Amino acid sequence: METLCSRAGSAIALLDAIAEGRVDKSLLTGFFARQMSGLRDAEVNKKLEQQWGRLSRSSSEQAALIADLVDRYKKAPLWAYDRNAGAGHFKKLCANCHVDTDGTPRIGPKLEGTGAKGIEYIVENLVDPNAVVGKDFQARTIVTKDGLIVTGVILKETETAVTVRTAMATTVIARDDIDEIIVSPDSFMPQDLLKQLTDRERIELLLYLMTLK
Repeated sequence: METLCSRAGSAIALLDAIAEGRVDKSLLTGFFARQMSGLRDAEVNKKLEQQWGRLSRSSSEQAALIADLVDRYKKAPLWAYDRNAGAGHFKKLCANCHVDTDGTPRIGPKLEGTGAKGIEYIVENLVDPNAVVGKDFQARTIVTKDGLIVTGVILKETETAVTVRTAMATTVIARDDIDEIIVSPDSFMPQDLLKQLTDRERIELLLYLMTLK
């Protein structure tokens, strides 16, 4: 998926395959949707909107979504929801970026203590991850001379190469192959991450995150 989403031609072919039912639409996660958006290709963006939806919202829309989800959580009978299921949703959507694994450094902020900050804080960061973005967690888009797009967080830079951590792997790119490095004002975390969960699964995820104290 990461390879297919890194060039306009293959991204278009992938989106067509999803539209035709030849590729499972669930594979098009928020990360990959934003990676394709970063290609800045009109045809890709048109097809992406058809399959995923808009990748940005106005501040008033974001505020309404945040308020609605907070209200749903507070009114939910939490005893009827499974925290362990929420841990599973976290592992699927969040752990790859927020947890160190196999000697690979995380590329998102630590989440210990999140629950102590309250449900409003958690929901705001999930729904609108670009509201407050630490410099270390701004996404970098590297455009190579042969048209490859790599989006991630830069772990290391030398005179000859740049090491980039994407959501799926760590890649070393020679400086001679780089055409441009774009620093995004946005966080590495994509918007609409919760779109991949049902209403029940969202409450389960929030219930788990509230236990991280």
